[in-house]
Amino acid sequence: PEEAMRVGDRLAVLNHGRLAQLGTASQIYHQPASSFVAKLFGDINMLPVSVDNSAVMLPGDVKHPDPWVDPEPPVALIRPERVLIHASSELGLKAKVTACRANGPDYTLSLAFHEADKVFGLKAKVSLDLGRSIVPDAMVSARFNPMDVHLVSQ
Repeated sequence: PEEAMRVGDRLAVLNHGRLAQLGTASQIYHQPASSFVAKLFGDINMLPVSVDNSAVMLPGDVKHPDPWVDPEPPVALIRPERVLIHASSELGLKAKVTACRANGPDYTLSLAFHEADKVFGLKAKVSLDLGRSIVPDAMVSARFNPMDVHLVSQ
């Protein structure tokens, strides 16, 4: 997948012999047509959502800018590099760091959130400097721009 994104002008993604998505590397990475396509091209987070009168509510009582009209609730996808982490747990969603892994120029954090009696996991990529200062079991806060959350059908 990474090589296809580097060299291809347009990519065709097949799933069991059927066209799942056709587009540029940027379109496929940032606006995947399904969770299958999203997972194929890198780490992806699936956020819990609720839908009320076509309004999609994301964690932290954040409203997604796009209405949802399908009868089934959407899957909300966000890439780990679009999740903003603060070492202080005073801002945004409070999370517990469950793992911290160095990946060359950055760190990948695995986080656990508790919201509305549900626990969900999230991965975030942070800079080397911030990653070095965060240890497992630390409490941090996470924020995201709702424009970076992509909604797809289940």
